[in-house]
Amino acid sequence: MSVYQVYPKYKDSGIEWLGQVPEGWQIKKIKRTSYLKGRVGWKGLTSSEYMDDGYAYLVTGTDFQTQFIGWAQCACVNKDRYDDDPFIQLKNGDLLITKDGTIGKLALVKDINKPACLNSGIFLIRPISSYITHFMYWVLQSNSFLSFCNIYTQGSTILHLYQNVFEEFFFPAPSVPEQSIIAAFLDHETAHIDAIISKQQQLIKLLREKRQALISHAVTKGLNPDAPMKDSGVEWLGEVPADWKIGTVGKGYAVVLGKMLQPEQRHLDERQVPYLKALHVNWEHLLCTDLPKMWATTEEIKTFSVSVGDMLVCEGGEVGRATLIDTTLTCECIIQNALHRVQAKEYGLLPYLLRILQTVSYVGWFEILCNKATIAHFTREKFVALACPYSSISEQQSIADFLDRETAKIDTLIAKTQHAIELAQERRAALISAAATGKICVTQSQSVSKPFSKSREYFQKVVLAAEITSQLHQEKTFGRVKLQKILYLSEYHARLPFQYSEYQRYAAGPHDPKVLYSIEAQMKKQKWFDAKLREDGYGKQYIPLERHNAYKQYYERYFTDRHNLIQRIIDLLRQQDTRFCEVVATIYGVWNDFLLEGKRPTDGEIFHEARTNWDPKKQAIPENLWSRALGWMREHEITPVGWGEPTVHRQTS
Repeated sequence: MSVYQVYPKYKDSGIEWLGQVPEGWQIKKIKRTSYLKGRVGWKGLTSSEYMDDGYAYLVTGTDFQTQFIGWAQCACVNKDRYDDDPFIQLKNGDLLITKDGTIGKLALVKDINKPACLNSGIFLIRPISSYITHFMYWVLQSNSFLSFCNIYTQGSTILHLYQNVFEEFFFPAPSVPEQSIIAAFLDHETAHIDAIISKQQQLIKLLREKRQALISHAVTKGLNPDAPMKDSGVEWLGEVPADWKIGTVGKGYAVVLGKMLQPEQRHLDERQVPYLKALHVNWEHLLCTDLPKMWATTEEIKTFSVSVGDMLVCEGGEVGRATLIDTTLTCECIIQNALHRVQAKEYGLLPYLLRILQTVSYVGWFEILCNKATIAHFTREKFVALACPYSSISEQQSIADFLDRETAKIDTLIAKTQHAIELAQERRAALISAAATGKICVTQSQSVSKPFSKSREYFQKVVLAAEITSQLHQEKTFGRVKLQKILYLSEYHARLPFQYSEYQRYAAGPHDPKVLYSIEAQMKKQKWFDAKLREDGYGKQYIPLERHNAYKQYYERYFTDRHNLIQRIIDLLRQQDTRFCEVVATIYGVWNDFLLEGKRPTDGEIFHEARTNWDPKKQAIPENLWSRALGWMREHEITPVGWGEPTVHRQTS
C-alpha cells in the first residue's frame, strides 16, 4: 500500500466501522440512497416448479460468477411466478448481494436477455442517489462492510443479513466522477491480481496431477524403466512388471469393518470410548481432535481398536479415501462402521497399499466398483476382493520410500504456491478496502500510466486502432466513423495518457482527422489493414493485410494494464450502428467538457450543448435517440470523470 498516495486531509466519520475518511467525502446510508428489496415469501413455490427454460430467470447465490450472473446456468420460472413480486424484477445495472448462508457474495446484473427475478436468499440494491452501482460493488467488498456485519451479527448463530440491519449501513461517498475512477482502478488492479492467483491455482492443479501420475506409474510399473512387462489382466492396472504377481487385497492385508454407532448403554460391561468416522479421514492425513464417543464392550473395543501404523479406509462417502495412522493418535479409540481398519500380513506393506488406493481412486475405478448411481459403499467384501499387484516386500518398500521422497518435494512446492495465493488474496482485500474507503488516493497521476513521448504516443494509437479494427472489421456496422468514435471512447474511458490529441467537434462526433488519416496510412505501411471504399461506394471498410496479426505483440506490451476497459468499450459498441456510436461519443465529450470546467451538468444541459453548440447537423438527430444513448451510458457505466483534454470547436474557413 505504501506505493499509493493518501488524501491531503482526513476527518472522523463518526461511524465505528469507517474510522477516518477523506475530507470532502460524504457519509451516506444505504436506507436513504438505495432501492433495497428482497423476496418476501414464496407463496408455495417448490423446486418442482423450477424449469431449465421458461419465461423468467430465477437467480440464486449459486449463479454468481466472478462479477456477474451466469445466466446460462440459472433455473427459470413461469410468468405467474415472476409476477408474484414486482419489487424484485431485475434490470441491467442492478447490484445483488446474498443474505443467507455465505453473506456478502456480490454480482452486477448485465446482459439480461429476458425477465429475471430473485430467490429469497438475495437482496436487490439499486442506487437512488449519491453513488453508482459499480462503486458500491467494491464498497461492499471492503473491510468496512465486513466490520459492520460482525458488529450487527455478533453472538448470533444464524447466518442471515436482515433488511432492517443492512439499511443501517453507512458508507463513504466521494463525488460520482471520483467513484468512477476508484471503480475502474479496482477493476484493473484486482483483474491483475486475479490473473496471478489464477496462474498459481493452475500451477497447483498441474503439480497435483504430476504427483498422482508419479504415484500411479510407480505402483503399476515399478521403478525400473527397463523391466520386461506383461498384461496384468486387470482393466485399471494395464501392464505390470513381468515378475510381479496379481492377487487381491485380502491376500496381503487383514480388513476389519468398524462397529455400528451405539449412542446408548445396553449392558453393564459397556463403557464410552472415542471413535473415528469417515469425516476424520483425509488422504494421507488423520483428524483426531475432539472425537465423539459411543458405547462398546471390552471385547468390541479390542476388536475395533486402532493403533499407530494401521490404515483407515472409508467405506462410504468418498469411498476408498485412506490414511495411515501416525503419532497424532494419542488416545484409545475404535472405528465406526463407516471405516475399515487395515493391517498388513506377510505379503503386504501398508504405505504401498495407500498408493495403490490413490491410483484406484484417480482412475475412477471405485465409482465403477461401488455403483455410484446410488449411495456408494465400499463393503469389506469388495475391498478384500480388489485386485492388487504384489512385488517383493523389499521392492514395495523401495517404491513407498521413493514416493514419500518425491511427493514431499511436490507438496513443498504446492504449499509455497498456496502461500503465495493467500498473500495475493490478502493484498487484494487490503487494496479494495483502502481504495473504496479513501485510505489511499487513486485519482492522482500514479494510478495511470506515465505519458508517452509524441512519437511513441502516435505509434501506440496506431496499435490501439489496429486492435479495434482486428476485432470489428467483419461487422457490417464498422467503418471509419465508428473506428474514430471507439478510438476516442477507449482513450478517454481507459484514461490513456495521450497528450497530443485534439478532438474537434465534427458533425459525426469527436474527431481528430489528421491523426486518423495518418493512422490508416501507418496500418497500411505496417501491412496490418488497408482502408478501402465499400462496394456500394458509401464509407470505408478495413481489409486485413498479410501481417494483420503482427500488431498484437505491441498491444500486449502497451495496453495490458488497460485491456479490460478497452475491451469493454469494443464489446458494448460492437453491434451498435454508427449513428448510435456517434451520439454516445458526442454526449461523452460534452459531459466530460462540463466536468473539466468543474460543472455537474443536468441531462437537459448535456442535450442542449450537444444539439446546439456542437455542430448544426446535430439538430437532425431525434431527441429520443439522445435520451436512449444517455440512459444506455448510465446503464453500462460508460460515463466520463472529467479526464483528459476538452474537445475544441472545429476550425472552418
